[in-house]
Amino acid sequence: MRRLPFELMQFLFHLDQLNELGFSIDVKRPPNHNGWECSITFNGKDTTVSENADMCLFLEEFNEKRSPIMPTLLFPKKKLRNLQRMDVLKKEMLY
Repeated sequence: MRRLPFELMQFLFHLDQLNELGFSIDVKRPPNHNGWECSITFNGKDTTVSENADMCLFLEEFNEKRSPIMPTLLFPKKKLRNLQRMDVLKKEMLY
């Protein structure tokens, strides 16, 4: 079995510790389900946490950018890395 990258596992544990985000995890697997699916769901209308709506907006835009019908020229990997760096810097400045 191939292991998940450490950074991904670390991200999920960190995500679980954030009070500003709330999410649910749904797992469907045999024998109760034909396939094997797992999902993380953020409720954008959940008012008990402050950042879910922003997370939903971000994921909506992220999904549009990674869609196979969108040319990669609109959102090249270099631009994505720059946006990621800027987001990390903003978060570091807040904490």
